Amino acid sequence: YEAPRRKQVFMLGTNDAQFANAAARSTTGRDLADLVEHFRGLVEPPADVLLTQCPPAFPPVPEIDFDALQSVVRPAIAAAAEAIDAPLVDLLTPLADRGDAFPDGLHPTAEIARRIAEIMAEKLAPVLAELRNVTLS
Repeated sequence: YEAPRRKQVFMLGTNDAQFANAAARSTTGRDLADLVEHFRGLVEPPADVLLTQCPPAFPPVPEIDFDALQSVVRPAIAAAAEAIDAPLVDLLTPLADRGDAFPDGLHPTAEIARRIAEIMAEKLAPVLAELRNVTLS
């Protein structure tokens, strides 16, 4: 019996766009990749990883630098996924026109949280199928 590799999902980014984190933006991509690699390596064999592009955020959210979110943080997440050869799940595009479902501009309603779960379930379907096919001997 060989157990399937562990799977880890990381939803990164929105907090990196806070004005308070502006000084660290030049290393955001590398820092995100290092963070994921650290957690990936905590198990043996290293876990398979999925990264997500953070869901949309809608102004005004006083602590979020929306220019940095778009021009620095989102590209850094994509670069981190590429650097560590991890699939990147797009949570931005399918929710981009749903500002009404983020009452404070940042946190989703239960309906949108459910939609995020559905998107993730679609991406994790092959993993779940692999786990269903495991037989113990």
